[in-house]
Formats: sequence, structure tokens, C-alpha cells
Amino acid sequence: MPPRPRLDVYVLNNGEDEHDIFYALPVGLGMPRQFARGVVTAERHEIHLHSDVHRSHGYRHALLVADEARGVDDDLRLAALHARREGVDRFLVLVLPSLRDSRGRLDEVERRVRALLHELGVDGDATPVLRGPPTRSAGRDKGRTQATMRELLAALDDLPAVTPAPTLTALSAEFAIEADMLDLVYPLLLPATLIDEVRATPAETRALRGGGGGSFEGGEPYLDQDEAWPHCPECDRVMAGRLQIDSRDALHPVPAGHGLFVVFTCPELSCGGEVLRHHPSPDPQRRRRGEAEGRGDFTARPTILRPSGRCWLLPEPEVFVDEHPDTAARLGEVAYNDDAAAVFHRIARAIGVSGLIVCQHLGGHHLTTVGTVTPRCELCESPCVLLAQTDYADDQRCLWACPRHPERMVHRIVP
Repeated sequence: MPPRPRLDVYVLNNGEDEHDIFYALPVGLGMPRQFARGVVTAERHEIHLHSDVHRSHGYRHALLVADEARGVDDDLRLAALHARREGVDRFLVLVLPSLRDSRGRLDEVERRVRALLHELGVDGDATPVLRGPPTRSAGRDKGRTQATMRELLAALDDLPAVTPAPTLTALSAEFAIEADMLDLVYPLLLPATLIDEVRATPAETRALRGGGGGSFEGGEPYLDQDEAWPHCPECDRVMAGRLQIDSRDALHPVPAGHGLFVVFTCPELSCGGEVLRHHPSPDPQRRRRGEAEGRGDFTARPTILRPSGRCWLLPEPEVFVDEHPDTAARLGEVAYNDDAAAVFHRIARAIGVSGLIVCQHLGGHHLTTVGTVTPRCELCESPCVLLAQTDYADDQRCLWACPRHPERMVHRIVP
């Protein structure tokens, strides 16, 4: 059978944790659990579900999720408005009931969703609308869930046949506050590259890009032929390659002058010594010959970091307040002096960024639970750019570099 054409669909106003469509749809269809890069196969299309809504993707289809308990609240309005401004012109609506039966309430939610779409230039009456069951019942009420998810899959398959709405050219005054909030936050979006982990051998890491680079953890790092293998500055042990990031693997723009970044760490865990190196123009012909000198418990079980797609990220709310105090103050004013971090989190949900499970990525913003701010260059005080964030036990490993002085790097384990 020839491959089905690809259909990219945003999921708007989605739930959180295990109560979302990225969980309910594959589980309801009897598939393994998948997250924000989930792929489901319908009769005519291979459907790719996405969370972050951005015009650069060029996607025009969206599934708008309305929850009975919340109704058409501010978050749903933000999500629908942002999608329309980013070029979405075909909608499918899924109304999710609560765990109790309240059909009258569902009718009212559906009516208000159709009215909202009308206000945004979409023919709300012609927009297809499906109902429940609650996504949190996906693992329990299998009969209802499977029937509804099959119906949802068929409706997603039919989305290209929905008459597209005209381009949104003007907004009514009713959306002025939402538009101002989105305008304040939008410039903070940074592009990033999603990465998948691929188990490999040290020899496979050495062979990446013909022996001249590649991104991986563990394995055999690149050194120039005249470059000495590093020894720990703390205890003088021979160091091991911990992380290598190749800027050429990024699917998003990177600063000019950024090349290959290598992190060496001491094999003695209690030591903590590290050496950071940058190669502006790695060349397989200039690679140091022979086997890697340094060994650690991680070098023999490397992981290749393979780029798999682009996304857009916002900083964590606490980091946003610390790093952008003027924007945070203005956002609080626009939202009637509401807590800026809370408003920022709502906008991140509307844009779809908070729904991305991307603890591993190149570029973008780092994810943190403790508000760790972005480091600055020791030479020029410029904010460093994130090169990569990868999983490290229950924390994340982050590597930053100055956009102007790439040899100035910062390597941290971030909670």
C-alpha cells in the first residue's frame, strides 16, 4: 500500500498530563501511548498532531478542545484567537463532558464555541462538532472511548474537506485584551529542534558526519589532530567525552560562528571537573587518530541525538518574570493587574508551548522547575543561547554558549 499523504493538525486548548488528546486518541485506538509528536493513521491520511501553534509551520487545520467544566473561558478564547492569527482556517471542535451527565450544559458550550468561531471569521454553524467522553476515562471506559476516538479519527481525516475560512484581517474590540497579551509574549518565542535518542556504539558516534561531528552523549568526541586529550583540571585524571553538540544538526537558525561543542567530564563522579571546547570548522581530515583515551561508565553506551522536527518554545513563567521584568509588568497591567507569571502560563497554554514535552531539544529556552535564569557571557555580558538540553536522571543537562564568543560556554545540571 502506498504511503498516505500527511495531514498536520494542531490540538488547541488541550488538557494536561494524562487527560489530553495526545493520550486519549492513541490509547482509545488501542495504540501505544504517544505524546506531542503523536502520529495516528486514518483511512486517507497519516495524521500528525502538534501542540505549538506558529505561522512558520504553515499548518491550517486545528482540533479545538472545549471542556464542559470550563466552558468558553479566557484560555479557549486565547487559543482560538492565536490560531486564527497564525493562519488556521479549518476547525474541528471536540466538546468534552465532565464525569457526570449534563447534556444541557454541553449544548450551551457547543453554542458558545460556534459563536466564538463566528466572531473570528469562521462559519461556526458549518464547523463539525463532536462530543466526549471525558479524556480521563480513556484507560477505563474503553468502549465509549474507543467509539468516540474512532469517530474523532474519521473527522480529522475529513478536515481538508471543510470549507476554509477567509484570512483574518481585522479583530473586533472584544478581542483587544487578548490580542495585546499575545503581542507582548510573541517576541519571546524562540525556535528549537526536537531530538530523538538513538542508542549507538562508540564507533557509530565517531563515524557521524564522516568523522567530523554529530551530536551525541557519551561515545567518542571529536578532537583536532594537534589537540591534546584533556586531563581533569581538578584531579588530573584523563577525561571522558560526555556531550557533543553539532550546530549543523539544528533545524533552526543558529548564530554565525557556532560550530561543534564538546563537553569533557572527569570519570570520577565525586570530582566534578570539566573541560569545554569549541571547534569552529570541524574537518574529518583533521580529526585526531586513534581510540579515545578517556573512558567513563557512559562512554561505552552512547546515545545519538537525532533531529526530528522544529518547534517553538517560551521561557518558564518564573524565568520570564526575572529576565523580562518590563514585559511582565506590562502584561500584568493588560490583564488587570493579575499575576504576570500566571497570565504568562495561560498564554503559553494557548500558544501550545506548555503542552510540548520536550525536555530534550536543541536551541529554544531551557526548561526548569526552579527558575534558573539564562547565563551571560563573561566577556561581553550578552545572554548566552541554549545549545542543547537533555535528560539527566530526574534533572536536565543544559549547555549554553555566547552568540558572539562561542568558546565561552556554560554547562549546568538544572532541576
